[in-house]
Amino acid sequence: MKVIERPTIKSEAQLRAFVKKWLPWWRDRLGLRDWHIDVEVCGPADLEDAYADCTPQFPKRSARVRFLAPSAREEVWEKYDIEETIVHELLHITFGTAGVGLGDYESGKMSPGVLVEQQINALAQAFVALKRGTWR
Repeated sequence: MKVIERPTIKSEAQLRAFVKKWLPWWRDRLGLRDWHIDVEVCGPADLEDAYADCTPQFPKRSARVRFLAPSAREEVWEKYDIEETIVHELLHITFGTAGVGLGDYESGKMSPGVLVEQQINALAQAFVALKRGTWR
């Protein structure tokens, strides 16, 4: 199996191109083929200290996924893997359709929502590692 390296995102154009290529790919593989997903690239004021978020509209089967622009915080896409982030945000739709709440993972407070965030992170990392051939 060919090992695929983690992408480097330095500009908004790179971010948009990567999301345009991989969000539909992951959407289909995660069973969300019938969902319409809009993508926005935002500044830090829009995301309130997050680097991505997802707002699903369950009855409409649509969602908005927002990503922090690389120009807003240069190091953000060096620290976080954009492909894992795509998968993570799409998994929020999957977990949300099952009635599972969200949580504030960064706060460190343990709650059912935080446990869901930890599981979503673990699944996103595992799925991407398997796709890239880097699973150990």
